[in-house]
Order: sequence, then C-alpha cells, then structure tokens
Amino acid sequence: MTMRSLVLLGVLTTLGLLATGGRAFAAASCSITAATMPFGSYDVYGAALAVSGSISMTCVTGGNPAPHATLSSGSGTIADRYMTCSSGACLTGFSTDQLHYNLYTTVAHAAIWGATGVASTPANCKNRSCAWTIFGLVPAAIGGGTNDVSVGGYADAITVTVTY
Repeated sequence: MTMRSLVLLGVLTTLGLLATGGRAFAAASCSITAATMPFGSYDVYGAALAVSGSISMTCVTGGNPAPHATLSSGSGTIADRYMTCSSGACLTGFSTDQLHYNLYTTVAHAAIWGATGVASTPANCKNRSCAWTIFGLVPAAIGGGTNDVSVGGYADAITVTVTY
C-alpha cells in the first residue's frame, strides 16, 4: 500500500494544493494536481462565501487496489474545520479568532468531504485519469458568534492522502 499526500492550504483569499509523497512499487504510481480555490474577501456583515476547485489524479497501480483519496481535518474536526488568524489586524488582540468553513463533495454542501461514509473520489480511478470537484463554504457570520471575526488573513492546511 502506498500513500501519496498533498497539502491543501486554506487562506482567506486562496485555497491551493502542494504535492509531496512517494511510491511503494516501481510499477505503481500516482500523480496529483489541483487548481486553486480563491475564497475572496469575507465580510462579517455579508453572505456566505461558496467556492469550488478541482483535483485530478492519474494512477497506474498495477495489481494494487484502486486508489482512494481522503482529506484530513486541518484545524478543528472534519465536521467543523476552521482557519486561524495568520496576518493583518486580527494578530493584534484577536489572534484566537476562528473563521469556520468546510469542504464538501457536492455543490449543495450536503456531504462533508472526509465524513465517515462519504465517498470522496470517483468510483474507479484504477489505471486511468480521474477528476473531482471540492466545494468550499465559509458560512455567514452570526453576530457575536461563529465567524464574527476580526479583519485579517486566515489560513488552514488540509492534507489530501491517496492510498493505493
């Protein structure tokens, strides 16, 4: 079994992927790429921010099982991911602010990517190229509660692990 990981970096203005990893067998390999997912500017008085991005992978796995991708929880939990203050005014007295978001398998934001029982990759990516979309959502702020955060840059890191 080989695991290949990507780090999904979440920043209020950018969500992108960086590749890392290795191979178990000379005959088995996967290459993974992803597009950035710009969240744009978040307004605590505005609406939720919905974005999407894609991940594509090409795997030649020989006799190994079909590859399967999973996402880590990043900060927080799978059910409640959040970005933390990384730059700007929030560093002065509000560095513990958390900007909650999550990543979903559908545009309806019904299935959280990484939740138990939620399929995260196309049905069969063995020995072919596959692509799928990740849908991100930063919910609107609740006055004095969730996502009522200070001005600044917020970031999180998610690891995408492909097992084959």
